[in-house]
Amino acid sequence: SKKASLPLQPSSSSSSSSSSQPLLYFGFSHAVNCAMSSSEKSRRQGRAAIRAVPPNRLLAESDLHRDADVLGGTVAAVAYLAWALDESVEVVAERTARNGFRFLHCLLD
Repeated sequence: SKKASLPLQPSSSSSSSSSSQPLLYFGFSHAVNCAMSSSEKSRRQGRAAIRAVPPNRLLAESDLHRDADVLGGTVAAVAYLAWALDESVEVVAERTARNGFRFLHCLLD
């Protein structure tokens, strides 16, 4: 059977998806990681955690259950990541989308 081709394939310089390589990505959401950070200390810890993740392993998640809320939750997650990384929303959205496609592609292999 023929596999569907995803629009953003992992580059040859990225990690291999072979079974000897761990399939590990880190997802952050606004609903959990930001909204639940009520103190300055927890905000600093969240920012440090995001900055500790390799850029090619970072994902944005909505962590919401209603279909109508997913888009807004994902946009908020991307904005939260952009704040934590001191990067533009556009750069972070592109990177996390590419990482998401790479993650899904590994699951199809």
